[in-house]
Amino acid sequence: MFQIRIVVKLGGPVGELGLFNQDLADLCDIQPKLAGEWISGGIERPSLEDLGTIMTQLELFRLDDVLEVQIIGDPPPAEGRKERIMERLAPLRVERKAKDREHRKLKAERMRQQIEEEIRRDARKRKKPTR
Repeated sequence: MFQIRIVVKLGGPVGELGLFNQDLADLCDIQPKLAGEWISGGIERPSLEDLGTIMTQLELFRLDDVLEVQIIGDPPPAEGRKERIMERLAPLRVERKAKDREHRKLKAERMRQQIEEEIRRDARKRKKPTR
């Protein structure tokens, strides 16, 4: 089992510029507490919009300067990747196909009922005497 963790590493670039949390907050129009979380790397759910604003304001144009991707644990080997994915996908495809089949069946039944109703209406119109 493994996990992927994205680590924000803004501390270095912000430190090089001698900025404080409040400075980053003012530059990016975000809360100082949030700026501190970005700087310390303690942000749990990074917003791409905030990240884009911060990178633009600090003139950082490479994601490698701001983010680090860590793999924790042992990932599966590259061999057999497609087979593992297809194995997980197979029951989902079967379920999706069954739902689609049921949906088509219901749609056909509704169409049949609509046609029958139109035929009945037309028959009633023909039976009504004209004045």
